[in-house]
Amino acid sequence: MMQQTPQPPPRRRIVPPAAAAAAAGQRTPTVENPQRPTTLEPHGIGADVKASKLLNAGLVAASSPSAAKFGICVALAIATIALLSFNIIDTEKVFDVGSNTLKSVKTTFDGESKDSGRPGSVDSTQEKVFKQDEKVEISKQNVEPSFSVFDEAIKLQLDAILSLLYSGSIDAALSKCESLIPENPYSGRLYLLKGIALEKQAEKKRSNEILQKAINEFKTAAKLPQSSPYVAQEAYTKAASSTSFLGRTASPLLKEAVKSFPENQTLVRKLVVAFLTEGKNDAAVKFIKERLSKDPDDAFLLVHLGFVHNQRNQFGEAIETITKGLISTDEAAVHDGRFYNSLGNAYLRTARPEKALEWFSKGADRGVFLSKYQRSLYNADHPLRAQAWWTAKEAGPHYVKAVQALEGAWKDIQKEALSLLDAKSGLFEKESEGLSKEGDWRQFTLYIQGRKMTKNCEKTPKTCAILDKIPDATSCKRGQIKFSIMQPETYVWPHTGPTNCRLRMHLGLIVPEGPAIRVASDTRKWEEGKVIIFDDSFEHEVWHNGTSQRLVLIVDMWHPDLNAGDKRSLTPI
Repeated sequence: MMQQTPQPPPRRRIVPPAAAAAAAGQRTPTVENPQRPTTLEPHGIGADVKASKLLNAGLVAASSPSAAKFGICVALAIATIALLSFNIIDTEKVFDVGSNTLKSVKTTFDGESKDSGRPGSVDSTQEKVFKQDEKVEISKQNVEPSFSVFDEAIKLQLDAILSLLYSGSIDAALSKCESLIPENPYSGRLYLLKGIALEKQAEKKRSNEILQKAINEFKTAAKLPQSSPYVAQEAYTKAASSTSFLGRTASPLLKEAVKSFPENQTLVRKLVVAFLTEGKNDAAVKFIKERLSKDPDDAFLLVHLGFVHNQRNQFGEAIETITKGLISTDEAAVHDGRFYNSLGNAYLRTARPEKALEWFSKGADRGVFLSKYQRSLYNADHPLRAQAWWTAKEAGPHYVKAVQALEGAWKDIQKEALSLLDAKSGLFEKESEGLSKEGDWRQFTLYIQGRKMTKNCEKTPKTCAILDKIPDATSCKRGQIKFSIMQPETYVWPHTGPTNCRLRMHLGLIVPEGPAIRVASDTRKWEEGKVIIFDDSFEHEVWHNGTSQRLVLIVDMWHPDLNAGDKRSLTPI
């Protein structure tokens, strides 16, 4: 049987403040996932079909005899609105809730994500897309703002190219562009449309080489002096998005764009995001502060600055800037789970768990979290059962079988884990996510994101042979399997896992008196040879008040409510 909160030995006790704050509740009830489905934008290869349709309709209406009947301005407005919506923002920010880090995850047509080399999917993405204001500010002109005089000269041909793109005749559209460019070298829109055609062709053929050609055309349109402001800004945006898609740095291009169009808030925001996804936090802070000197109340910039402050353990500054941003606007791009998590974390790190829970509750009320305790950001697109602690029976037959296999072989697993500890080379790696306040917490990974770490499994053949018979664990692209060792006087801050698509099992291998784990409001401890199961998308913290090391095997498995299609389509985390 699992025991309740452990009693510490007579030595220095680590007091987990969040555990004390959560102690008012006993067990977390089972509730249905209340969050709306997390739907995501495509990667931005080609224009949005609806926008394309609206654009085509607007341009045809603007050039038809009937336009005079209802007003040319209305027709042009339809076309312009559609053009504004052509900008598909695909800069993704994958936020690890535990480590409070920002990583760029881009899957190329070669099928590999550039941040980790893991298998990827172009067509199916469950990562959180960071939405931005897509409006492009265009100065008023006597002619249609998105057309230069050079574009106007071949407007009918440009309309025809758009019609071809909308109908899916990509090769014909590309051929038309190529035939027109020699005699119309100053039409920025022509280069932009050629880039879009190449972009669509790259998606169809899954070719990075063709996508690079599209980027080159976008750059030409962006830098052509004769391009209209709209075309230049749109081209910069598309070039940056496709560059980022290929796993390359887009910030130099966006810096150039912002220099040319300093009032374009879409480009400004994209540059901030690019700096952060590329790990250029110093550049991000410098740029944000420069912009805030002109507009100190820009909520988008404030919350991003606070995000970096939290990463740097500058918790007072994080609380000040994020709070100011959140209370000043209702904009969805500002009220994002990343910023609520950062603010709550800053309060937790400054020993104010009540304030942290207050902001987590506000985030849940806004729908950015599943609940005040369940704060994962990369969730299934349909409701899953949500409870902090599970039994194998509750989780279903796959879990029952897995628990039986692990508990039945726990002595063999323990022996192999101890052999790793005896190795002179120090095979266990220190936890690198900045989650531990003090002490020593290390791990040895066997599987990650559904991939077997072959060299490590060669050192633990019996353990991996057992795991290979648990496919919902070894195939879990949103989880990992690892040995975890924790030394006495270690404390791990309250944190949440990134996704609700998995449950986490701990098999106790060496369990002295002293260590304990709190998930939501319920605190428990391990037993040797026994498995505990919890949902790590709920807030949890760990402390070790004992006198000797604690060793467990961590095994992530797909959430039992996911079907086979879900498991295939979900991208790795």
